[in-house]
This record gives sequence, C-alpha cells and structure tokens, in this order.
Amino acid sequence: MLRKTNLTAILSFLSLFVFLNHISQYPAFSSINPNEKKDTRAIQSGERLEFSINWMGINAGKAILEVGKTIEVGSSKAFHITSTATSNNFISRFFPVEDRIETFMDVDNLVPLKFKAHQREGRRTKDREVIYDQVNHKVSQVEEGKEETFDIAPGAQDALSALYFFRTLAFPLPGESAFIKVYEGGKNWDLEIKVLEKETIDTPIGSFNTIKTIIMARFEGVFLNKGDITVWFTDDHRHVPVQMKSKVVIGSVTALLVSKEDEVE
Repeated sequence: MLRKTNLTAILSFLSLFVFLNHISQYPAFSSINPNEKKDTRAIQSGERLEFSINWMGINAGKAILEVGKTIEVGSSKAFHITSTATSNNFISRFFPVEDRIETFMDVDNLVPLKFKAHQREGRRTKDREVIYDQVNHKVSQVEEGKEETFDIAPGAQDALSALYFFRTLAFPLPGESAFIKVYEGGKNWDLEIKVLEKETIDTPIGSFNTIKTIIMARFEGVFLNKGDITVWFTDDHRHVPVQMKSKVVIGSVTALLVSKEDEVE
C-alpha cells in the first residue's frame, strides 16, 4: 500500500521550491545580485502550466502553476502567482491532498510582497501568511494564530517566487550554480540551482529544447519533503519548466507538462 509520506511527496513535490540548506561542495557558482538585470518576459500574466504527476507509473494527480492579472499590494503593483496540487480520485481514497500556494511578486523589483499557503494533506490542514517588508528586510508571519517577526536577507524570495525569479535570469553555464536567497520557516536559506546540460524533452504537447538543472533541497520545508529536484526549463527567454523529477522514499516522482496557456495582459 502507498505510504502517506510517499503520497504527500507525490502530490506536493511540484511546490517543493520551499527549500533549503546552504550547499557549498560545488566550486563553481555565481551568487545572484538582487539588482542584476533580469528578463521580465519570463513572467507573463495569463500563463497557465498544468502538470501530470506520476509515481512509478501511477498517475497521482495534477499540479498547476498560474500567473494571474497584476494587482495592487499596498502601493506596489504585483504579479499574483498561484501553485496548486490536487490528488486524483484514486489517491484521495488513501490520502487526499489539496494544496494552494500564492505569492504576490513586485512587478518592478521581482521580490515577494506577500505569501499565502493553504495545505490540506490527509486529515491535516494548515494555513500560513507571510508579509514581506523588503525595505527593512523583515517578515511578519502568521501561522495557526501565532504571529512572529523575522529578519530576511535583502532581495529574499519565498517558496514559490524563487522559481519565477530564477526564470528571469541568464542561466549559468553547465557545471555552474546560481544561489538565490529564500526565506522559509523562520530562516534564510541559499537555494542552489546547478545547470547540468541541454536535453530534448518530449511531452503530450510537443518536444522542447531544454536546459537540465538540479535544485538542491536539503531540509524539511512547507510540504514535509526532502531531496533534490531535477528540473528541465525551456532553452529560451521564457525558461518554462517542462519536466520535474524527484526521488521519494520508494521510487521517484515525475511532473510532466501536459498543458500550456498564455494570455498576456
């Protein structure tokens, strides 16, 4: 029978960009400067990416990454980005999963202003909201009625915005890594993304020329998962994630792009 730990990983691993310990064993890397020039064409309102999640040949559900219309957050204009993971009927008999993460990302500075997470995994339900003060480098976090304040690094990203921020960058050369500051769980982490090689990936919606990367995730984050994730991004200015793989307790999980929609504002 499928273990609950596997089921949680299967359905929520797409949102595992909630990371991580600082990794330093690789000699070649580039640290990300928050003021580095970025290609904002990678983030487009109306983009909707749907992934089929499979574990050892079993379809477990779907995950959706979506960029909504820009909205006002305080005095700033922000991208409203959501990530959802939902178990299918078969998996839900054992362990229903319904996770939703939202980030509100400053359009000009590409940093998060607000982060919200609603998780339903089995009988467990958890809600969290984080407000970012990027000027004074602090966050106010409310979780299960408890409010706390933490210091953050300049330009710190959240679990979801880190993925979109990385998409706007010029990728490092093969064998090199980029580090992004990520706030998660009261701590500041260095998210490492190492570029491996170029590959062609076949999907139900066509073949894509991609850049294969590995994302280091070495601590238990919001979804109680562990492990590194291999992600294939399109080899163009959009850097769309096409396929993701991660090992779990038994076997591995694959998320494959099955639908892509664009409706630019």
